Amino acid sequence: MSRIAILRAARGVPRQVVAGAAVLVVAALVTAAAFTDRSWLNLGGGTGFGTPGALHLEVKSQNTRDLSDDGTWVRIPEEGAGPVNPAPGVGGTVPIPHGGTLRPGGESATVDIPVRNTSADLDATLELRVLSRTDLEDPTPSAFAAHADGKRATVGEANAAYLDELLFDVLVDDVLVADDLPVEELPISLGALPAGAARLVTLEVRLPADGDLRLANGGTASLTAHLVATT
Repeated sequence: MSRIAILRAARGVPRQVVAGAAVLVVAALVTAAAFTDRSWLNLGGGTGFGTPGALHLEVKSQNTRDLSDDGTWVRIPEEGAGPVNPAPGVGGTVPIPHGGTLRPGGESATVDIPVRNTSADLDATLELRVLSRTDLEDPTPSAFAAHADGKRATVGEANAAYLDELLFDVLVDDVLVADDLPVEELPISLGALPAGAARLVTLEVRLPADGDLRLANGGTASLTAHLVATT
């Protein structure tokens, strides 16, 4: 600043402008000096971030409607090959009525699966998937199944046709969620499963009488109910 400018400032310019100029000069001096200081803040100390508790899904595998705490609840983690085609024996086994026999147009096979969320704090949404463990590639000629042109089908083709013919009804706490679902339309959302809550999931499986039963004749379907809880 020139001497004339300083004199003019002293005579008539308000002091806050001068003070502002002084602050700018000081800031420039600090910058030029390149002093450095640091502060380190650990977020949360040694524990960091986390979610209280853990999401645990438990089921009963006796084909029962009993939701009581009777000591038979188990957690069955997903292990082995899967989840698209789980290996035989992976997971729990639920008995099915009539030895699994389905007759075209006959009674449905009903499987009841109690499921509960044992988390103390984490609400979840429940989803049901039905996965096939059936060998759909078996090249062995079927003793029963045939194509529309009369050509003998393979065991794998008969199994695939049988699986395609099955229809599923899904209920939660005896309330119908979906009906007449072919397997390709699963998974399906079963709604909320709050922390500490239990639900009864019912799966009804039937074989209609109006499908391509000639090709499905002799076929089988080994199925896995895959329950998924998501927060």
